Amino acid sequence: MLRLFGFPRRYRTAATLVSVLATTMVGVAAAAATASITPTCQWQALSLTGGWTSEEGAYNTGDPSFCVSNQIVYLSGSVAQTGSGSGTVFAQLPQVAWPSSTMYLNIYTRYGAPGVLRISTDGVMSAYYGNATGFTSLAGISFPVAGAATTPLPLTGGWGSAASQYDTRDPAVLVTGDAVHLEGSPETQPGNLFTHLAPLPPDAVPANEARIPSYAYGGLLGELTIGSGSGEVFASGGGTTGFTSLAGVTYPPAAATAYGRCHQLVRSHLPGRHLLPRRLLIIQRAYGRRLRSGARRKWGGRRALIVPG
Repeated sequence: MLRLFGFPRRYRTAATLVSVLATTMVGVAAAAATASITPTCQWQALSLTGGWTSEEGAYNTGDPSFCVSNQIVYLSGSVAQTGSGSGTVFAQLPQVAWPSSTMYLNIYTRYGAPGVLRISTDGVMSAYYGNATGFTSLAGISFPVAGAATTPLPLTGGWGSAASQYDTRDPAVLVTGDAVHLEGSPETQPGNLFTHLAPLPPDAVPANEARIPSYAYGGLLGELTIGSGSGEVFASGGGTTGFTSLAGVTYPPAAATAYGRCHQLVRSHLPGRHLLPRRLLIIQRAYGRRLRSGARRKWGGRRALIVPG
């Protein structure tokens, strides 16, 4: 039987309901979607180093792997470090999957603690903070490859680019099919009360307001709010003024297909990583979120497991 990462028995019925909800929505949406919705590339295994190993055998999450499709790199699977291992580096992506700049992303680690995934311009990947050595999920992470045709974001409200200071890149956006991908890192002066970062181009505006966790200065957990009407991007939470990472932030635009709208529903009501054609997805921060049916499930921040199909 799969472990639910300490999910109490009294909450497992709720977890099952969420699994059924997501599985049903994905199945219905898939019938209406085109073949271009999911990555058309072949998943390839990551070569692990530093004593890091796959957690597929323990949690049925899939071996750590990657694929590249339509200028986007997708990651999947999970890793952990054995007692004899050392260091935070666990793998290196091949050149075809390198990002255009250093990326900092929030990730799920053991017991739900937020950790950090750092991907350098040569594809070296490091996991740290939280309980990364005990369990690090790569599920749903995606980002544009180096050289992808991104559009710069015009920063406002006293915000500027942190690219030169942290070897990241200027904030930018890329729209591919049913997904919007943000990149880069803005910052502002301490005490700046303006949380508005930038407006998005019309094709990158979501159908519904999106609230997405993001990496903030020092590994803190910030939040991005993306308006559905104006397409404005706002940053909030500790550390966001010092550094806010847009790397790995992905959501469906308003013009998304049925699959994209399903994706938006799952992310809006049960925040976590977006769905990819893998077996299991860990959903985080489900506390007090309302399902479309109107039923409220207060799960105390516990995790549920969803089977996308």
